[in-house]
Amino acid sequence: MRSRWLGLITASLALLPLVGGAETIIQDSATATNLGLYGGQTRDVASDPASANLYVTMYSPNGFFRSDDDGATWHGLDAAIYDLGEPRGVELDEDGNVYLLITDGLFKSTDHGITLTEIGADEVGQNGNNFIYHEGTLLVGGNDGTVMVSTDQGDSFTVSDVIQADSYVLSLAASPTTDTFYAVLDDTNNGTLYMTSDRGETWTEVTTDDIANRYTTIGVNPNDPDHLIMLSYDEETEPWQSFDHGATWNQFDAYGTPVYINFDAAGRIYVGASYSDDNGASWNTVTTETPANRVSNVWPDSADDDRLYGSTFGAVAMSSDQGASWTDSNQGITAVTVHDVGQSADKTTVWIATGAGLAHTTNFTDASPTWEFPIHYEYYPSAVWVSPTDSNLVVVGGYEALYRTTDGGETWETIDDWNSAYAVKQIASDPNDPTVLYAAGGVQSLNEALVGDVMMSTDSGATWTSLAIDDAAASQTLAVAADGTLYVGAGALDINGETATGIYKYDGSSWTHLADSPDEQMTSLAVDPDDANILYATAADFSSNQHSDGGVYKSTDGGTTWTELSAVEDNGLGKASKYRVITMQGSTRTLYMAGTNTDTNAGTVWKSTDGGNTWGVYYTGLENETFNSLLFDGLVAGNTRGAYDIKGKVAFSTKKSSHKLTVTLTDAATAKKLTHKKVTLWKKVHGDWRKVDADRTNSKGKAIFQTNVKKTTRYKLKYVPIGNAAEEYTTSTSNVVTVKVQ
Repeated sequence: MRSRWLGLITASLALLPLVGGAETIIQDSATATNLGLYGGQTRDVASDPASANLYVTMYSPNGFFRSDDDGATWHGLDAAIYDLGEPRGVELDEDGNVYLLITDGLFKSTDHGITLTEIGADEVGQNGNNFIYHEGTLLVGGNDGTVMVSTDQGDSFTVSDVIQADSYVLSLAASPTTDTFYAVLDDTNNGTLYMTSDRGETWTEVTTDDIANRYTTIGVNPNDPDHLIMLSYDEETEPWQSFDHGATWNQFDAYGTPVYINFDAAGRIYVGASYSDDNGASWNTVTTETPANRVSNVWPDSADDDRLYGSTFGAVAMSSDQGASWTDSNQGITAVTVHDVGQSADKTTVWIATGAGLAHTTNFTDASPTWEFPIHYEYYPSAVWVSPTDSNLVVVGGYEALYRTTDGGETWETIDDWNSAYAVKQIASDPNDPTVLYAAGGVQSLNEALVGDVMMSTDSGATWTSLAIDDAAASQTLAVAADGTLYVGAGALDINGETATGIYKYDGSSWTHLADSPDEQMTSLAVDPDDANILYATAADFSSNQHSDGGVYKSTDGGTTWTELSAVEDNGLGKASKYRVITMQGSTRTLYMAGTNTDTNAGTVWKSTDGGNTWGVYYTGLENETFNSLLFDGLVAGNTRGAYDIKGKVAFSTKKSSHKLTVTLTDAATAKKLTHKKVTLWKKVHGDWRKVDADRTNSKGKAIFQTNVKKTTRYKLKYVPIGNAAEEYTTSTSNVVTVKVQ
């Protein structure tokens, strides 16, 4: 048994510094640096009984992380090498080999998760939905009602048809009876439970007449092959168990909404965070509160029954006393889903709304911000606003509430005026009067008609009143123009159903639905801070797989008429879809828009420096990566992997001779000529680089250096952004330029 040192893990996630350097992703047009906001929601756990190696998957692109120190610190996949989509689960075999099922296929590692190699490409491919490894047999449940079976550690697979071709295999479980496994299949209307006693060669149906039509997860007691446990598809329905191999089923109470069924070596059964020590006769619940999170599901360690791992929204929870107490570990896990970012006027204070709660730092401008995280997770924060005149005043919106602090988060008050039927989608203030705030809200459950409202505060968020938006529109996004006019985009980003669409305008007394605005679900609005007539909008239909749905739009007359920028041919948006957010850098009027690339399904940020007429790819994220928020100081991108500072690069184009070196400086994303920028010239002298000259680019983006080459001279050029340019660009250095005497 390996040694245990859980006590060395910090008991709280508050004030987390960066450890071991931030993740930096270098691309041709931009460089992205993770800002050290670590965490994420645990999806699956596998522990190695013979070592200190621990593996987890998270609900995030490339969300596979390994620890070689029993979970004290974590290491992720190198984004420059792996882009595998969102993982499903992780398993270990008896030799310590790691198996990872992910969007793009099934992978195996023979070096403790450091490198991965795809296996079963022809049989599994992108068809894998879930999997299990048990006593030499690897089973992968498919999206087409098949189960892929390997008995040689993934070297080869056979495909087994479990009768229902048009179904998903939602769950697999192993029985203590040799070669016996179970599979839950679902055709989106009904669930069916099957079993095999010959490792998948043939399957027979197991009776589930007493259970509701649909269910998700099956578990089999390793001490009793007749004891089956099933989780319902309906999160409001309690789990079921059968002691007679499915002949009869009975419900039992479990904590929360369990997703997983696990067993330890001593016979304890875990259903979510509930457990039974008497084979299901009675049930109790582990302690669910951690120092900074809440445990929802539990995995026992493979070598020590006292040691548990818990799923939370913000970290991997760990217990050394069978769930009586917990610590949190997330150092190095880049899987936080960021919804919104708010920043103080002096740039130093930042609040971030994430799926795991609020994150807060007061030293954002330092090289390594120190985060307090998570805070106030119970409201599932989705929108945050920081007062431009008082960094201690913060208003946050969540799943069913608005709440507020006036002392930098020391104390909080919940706003009674907010309609708790609505989730808060966005908060914005009047640029002329920061005491005037608006909050957009929409339904948070599926109804025949999806509705919402916009509320207003005139006292910095202390009290709120309804503005009774026309059509009771489910308000998804809003923006306030320089003249105080409020624009609201209608839609329901996360819920399917009928809803009002387009953009509404509020002039301080009445609403107008802008007739020419897109008849689509709006996802984001932005206004030019210097011209109240110029507006930008994005729209998308996330209930559809059609990439053509949605677009990027612009109005130059205060919303009266709109032009679809994304419909213009060859303007750089030809591969853009699922448009989520658009923002403007006020000092340069640069536009940034985030969506998805139609070819790769990668989250992508596009950039425009000419008012949206032409666009270039600024930054390319991972497959299934989603950008939810874009904010300046620099471009801070909040996505499904955390918070990243993204800075653009410049491109150098040179012409050379023995007497002159001419360099043209352009934006690497848009190819726009960069004028009046200082460029320095460096020369290789006796093996060292020395700065020999400097010049500013002219109106054509060119800087000219006089050279005196005797034989062969090597030069390189460097651009260091200053002032407003430092908010958008990173320091860039050219390739080495060799000049020879003709």
